[in-house]
Amino acid sequence: VDKVLADIHEEWEIAAEEKKIKLQFHAAGKHVWGPSNVSLFRIMIQNALTNALKYAGESSRIDMRLLQKSGHLEIQISDQGPGIPKEIMEQIQSGTVFLKDAQNDRSGFGLLLMHKIALFLGIQVQLESDNKGTLVSFLLPTSN
Repeated sequence: VDKVLADIHEEWEIAAEEKKIKLQFHAAGKHVWGPSNVSLFRIMIQNALTNALKYAGESSRIDMRLLQKSGHLEIQISDQGPGIPKEIMEQIQSGTVFLKDAQNDRSGFGLLLMHKIALFLGIQVQLESDNKGTLVSFLLPTSN
């Protein structure tokens, strides 16, 4: 997991710098999780990171963290953007996103796709958002 996240961080660091955003990756140790579909796992993480980069303000920061918790690994991606509108959050949580409601390319469809991939991979997603930023947490169950 840490290798995939480190690779994603390296790949996206230049895009972040172009927007004057500091992209930081924090991981303590090496963590293995599997079996899994690495391609879908990358798409899921990249989707969260794409949203963070898209909405984080210039000269802000995005943090990617990999944490070992009791019974699971937790990947956190947090930004300092304007947050996700309440109606989009409700649609994502209910599993229904209405593209007709999309305004300024903020439909929530990408987040819904991220949730569906996580469901397929057996990963729980927690989403917190307010006007100071968004935190996406992926909980990967472990046998330890």
